[in-house]
Amino acid sequence: MKTLRLRAASLTTLPNRPAAWIKARERAFERAGAADLRDVMQIFGLRLTDAGRLMGVSRQAVEQWLAGGVPPGRVADVARLAQAARAMHAYFRPERIPQIARQPIPALDGRSVLEVAKADPRRIVELVEATRSYVPAA
Repeated sequence: MKTLRLRAASLTTLPNRPAAWIKARERAFERAGAADLRDVMQIFGLRLTDAGRLMGVSRQAVEQWLAGGVPPGRVADVARLAQAARAMHAYFRPERIPQIARQPIPALDGRSVLEVAKADPRRIVELVEATRSYVPAA
């Protein structure tokens, strides 16, 4: 069994100041949020303008989020959208998802997946899971 040896220098990369730890934590969340936002845009086939509409921000804000990270207050929103997008990606053909996401669906009261995802992304995940577990009546 290998023993992991850590050098003392590797443990002191951040100064023992709370502000430095907080900044490091925010940077980590920002990077995760940017990756999730890229996934949402890629899976749903969204342009910057479309992603901005979905998130309720401008196209320029989306550009900034992709370049510098998602603000900590919006990371959870982006993560929920990414969860919905990944659920669809796991079940549907990737090339069909943009079309599916944009057309009105009767089960969503005539709204599109993107319209519902803007208000409640969890509903999309639930709908995909219900579709996956559908068993026709005998």
